[in-house]
Amino acid sequence: MPFKKGQIANPSGKGGFGDHPENKARGWYKKEGSIPYWQNYFLSLTVEEFIKWGENRDNNRYIAQEIAYRAVKKAREDLAYLKEITDRTNGKATMHIDHNIDEQVKDIRIEVVSKNTKNELIKLIKNLDAEKE
Repeated sequence: MPFKKGQIANPSGKGGFGDHPENKARGWYKKEGSIPYWQNYFLSLTVEEFIKWGENRDNNRYIAQEIAYRAVKKAREDLAYLKEITDRTNGKATMHIDHNIDEQVKDIRIEVVSKNTKNELIKLIKNLDAEKE
């Protein structure tokens, strides 16, 4: 419901984060709960450190740590797997496309699938050639 001119939204001034600071957002998310953070961490380890980390069974690990560890471990054999996980958790990498054409297109090759379409295309091309003249 929109407010009218001069109307005060909260005349008592009570409520909100001043009265309930426990409801206030504390800022950034925890990086420890982020899969890309742990992927980068594991990729920076030596092979020996990586294997040692995997052998240590700590129940206080984040799920993101387990997912990232398994992804990096599997990526040692199948890099496409890590690419897929990274694309899904971190977003696909930005790709720049150059829309400028440096050369003129001289020939266009058309592959015709059915005979009816071929005949129709021939008629169309003949009509276009006749219009040019």
